[in-house]
Amino acid sequence: MKKSEKTREFILEKCAPVFNQKGYTGTSLSDLENATGLTKGCIYGLFRNKEELAVACFDYARSLIHERMDSEAKKKDNAIEKLRAIFDMYRTFPEFWPVKGGCPILNTSIEADDTNPELQERVVKALEIWRRYFASIITRGIRNGEIQPNANPHVIATLFIALLEGATMMSKAYNDSSSLGIVLDKIDEMIEQLRVKK
Repeated sequence: MKKSEKTREFILEKCAPVFNQKGYTGTSLSDLENATGLTKGCIYGLFRNKEELAVACFDYARSLIHERMDSEAKKKDNAIEKLRAIFDMYRTFPEFWPVKGGCPILNTSIEADDTNPELQERVVKALEIWRRYFASIITRGIRNGEIQPNANPHVIATLFIALLEGATMMSKAYNDSSSLGIVLDKIDEMIEQLRVKK
């Protein structure tokens, strides 16, 4: 890895939590300089502007979550257990989040909704990646005879994401993980109902 690539990775690692906690609008250049210990020239030598850096930080944070989910899923042999493993990670809320500040998809979607089309586009892309990921596990489970053949992967994936993000928002608002626990228990029931009974 070249020095510029290492510096870029370092900037993403240090700035992603700042953007995730303060948002795009609330993050100042001095916040980014303080987080990295680097000068404006160094930061903007690798990123054209604050928006490009914010988008890169969002992509970085999203990829960390996806990597963690995928890592947990790969430890399991069948689709039911893969889904369970993914959702069990969320039971450690808020420690689960690899980037301080909670779910970057939720945080960014709220802020970028009407103010930043590029970030909003990234949120939609992240949700689609997530939905396809869950749907692919469900589809493989159907194919392997582990999940009910009448299950609709797209609908179930959409429900999982909507339930999880809604519960994450409530847990963050109340500063209490009980809402998330209730939803994760319900998702567990949904996953069990998908199982092919033998």
